[in-house]
Amino acid sequence: MKSELIFKKILQITLHLLFWCGVLLFYTYFFGTESNDLGYVLSFSMFLMPITIAVTYVSIYKLIPEYLIKKKYFLFALYSAYTLIISSYLIVISVFYGLIYLSNFVYADMPPISRNLLFVSVAVYLVVIIVSAFTLLKLNLKHAEKTKKLETKILETQLKLKEQELNYLKMQIHPHFLFNTLN
Repeated sequence: MKSELIFKKILQITLHLLFWCGVLLFYTYFFGTESNDLGYVLSFSMFLMPITIAVTYVSIYKLIPEYLIKKKYFLFALYSAYTLIISSYLIVISVFYGLIYLSNFVYADMPPISRNLLFVSVAVYLVVIIVSAFTLLKLNLKHAEKTKKLETKILETQLKLKEQELNYLKMQIHPHFLFNTLN
């Protein structure tokens, strides 16, 4: 049992690592479309990864289960806004990082897509939204499965109750029928 739990955790961590490697490849492709400097693009993408990972995990492990699923919509909106503000600030810092450290203060050396805050934000929040939507879908499927099991259990219980009522009525009919036939 314990080894099965360890295997599941290792599998989950492996899947997460593979997913984040895929996101890194997406960022590298997305930010490198009009650039020949692979080193810049890879460094810029690597700098965005902790921001994306943090925002995604805050969303799927904190905001969605604790506030959205439990119907605390005001707190969900409030903490989502906080997360958005903090992550936007970090995205701006990442663009400045690209300008200062990767381009040596030469704005023209930056790839066009990494200069634009809108494109950088879209790339980060696209990943967050897709992962959050997948998480909501997964939670919804679990809830639907749980509801179906409960409905099945209720129907089985109702069927057993009806069978017991029928058996009770049969037991009442038999003595009266026998008594009436004897008279």
